[in-house]
Amino acid sequence: MIPDMVISDFDGTLFSPQHSIHPDDIKTMHWLGKRKIVRIIATGRSMYSLQKVLPPDFPVDYIAFSSGAGILDWKTRKLLTKRQLRAAEVKELTAFLFEQQCDFMVHEPIPLNHRFNYFIHNNMHADFERRIKLYAPYAKRIEELPLTVPATQIIVIHTDGPAAHQKLSKALAGYNIIRTTSPLDGKTIWIEIFPRDVSKAEAANWLCSYLCISSDAVMAVGNDYNDRQLLDWAAISYLMRTAPDQLKGKYRSTLSPAEAGFSKAVAEVII
Repeated sequence: MIPDMVISDFDGTLFSPQHSIHPDDIKTMHWLGKRKIVRIIATGRSMYSLQKVLPPDFPVDYIAFSSGAGILDWKTRKLLTKRQLRAAEVKELTAFLFEQQCDFMVHEPIPLNHRFNYFIHNNMHADFERRIKLYAPYAKRIEELPLTVPATQIIVIHTDGPAAHQKLSKALAGYNIIRTTSPLDGKTIWIEIFPRDVSKAEAANWLCSYLCISSDAVMAVGNDYNDRQLLDWAAISYLMRTAPDQLKGKYRSTLSPAEAGFSKAVAEVII
């Protein structure tokens, strides 16, 4: 089956830890375009962050950013859709996270979701501190809780990430609680809280409806926990061999981004 849509994660899938995209993967993206196959990048990054590393002429059609909270037409730069947590939900969530003694960041609504307010209890996690320094002009400490403003997402960085993710997933069943690996140090677990209808899979499904493409004709490539919903949803799914061991075995395997793993996966399916 030749897919009508190919979706790739960005960090760790197209974009290597060495901060580059393999030339073969760029060629593959051009080739897919010539075949009239829709090309999508689904990333946890905000558009502000993605545009700092993605060339403006990169061969892709749509960007599902912030784990699907927003969708952008890359050619026209038109924002097609966006989702956010309501102010009442943020109030509820920040009060709960304070009670649980979690350190967290509350990101402003799209398109300014690279800006965030943060709260820390005592000792700041090293990756938390690293992110605040990286976004220093856009980060503001919360002085009073609960916070009652709309938000794109809330990020929790916890010393025991896996256990905290499991606990928050049970306690906050009305939201989508996504586990992801830090793009900063490559090991710390981040826990992202979104509205229930926000995920890479939901964004892909929205694009299928928008473009009149069957979900049975979609291929996806990913590498981390935050790609699981997308990989489970797609008809054809590939996982980079550099992915966490807990994810291996359920999806087809491909090479690392440094070895043009995206291109290898596409070649196995299409060529």
